[in-house]
Amino acid sequence: MELRNYANECDMRIRRNDLRKDIENGYISHEQANQYLAEYAYKLKYPDKKPDKTVIQFITDAITSIDRKNSDDVLYDFFHAGYCYYFALMLKEAFGRGQICWCAPYGHICWQDENGVGYDIGGICDSECDFYIPVSYIKEGLLDFLHIPGKVFNASQEYINNAIGTFKKDLIESYHVTLL
Repeated sequence: MELRNYANECDMRIRRNDLRKDIENGYISHEQANQYLAEYAYKLKYPDKKPDKTVIQFITDAITSIDRKNSDDVLYDFFHAGYCYYFALMLKEAFGRGQICWCAPYGHICWQDENGVGYDIGGICDSECDFYIPVSYIKEGLLDFLHIPGKVFNASQEYINNAIGTFKKDLIESYHVTLL
């Protein structure tokens, strides 16, 4: 096992044990402890979140490449107001790495580079989401982002909560630690 991964697993166990004591003492709830643990695991997974200047330049070139008045506004609005999934696909294809992610719990999709930085039509994704969750966690819910006439999923709050919960559980368990 890589030394960094081992150190992260040990650190996660220490954090979990500290949180367990906080729950026993009534300082925090199980839900709060698991949220903290998931956020901490996410930070461990992506320690070097530095934007890629090449990706930023690609996005800038993409929205300013058409020589028409206000074309950049039209493209921005198109990809920002509903067709974000397709822009994320374009970035994944262009750079051949990363993953398409849902900005949970909101109705936005971005492309997440390997170092954890999310990008969308605006450049660095400024979604106030808790996590960029791979779209594999919302297979049926992805229909809501495809805009295919007559094909809608209308994800319920329960569906959204389950997808987020499953992601957090998987993230925490990737460090060989269980939820509290």
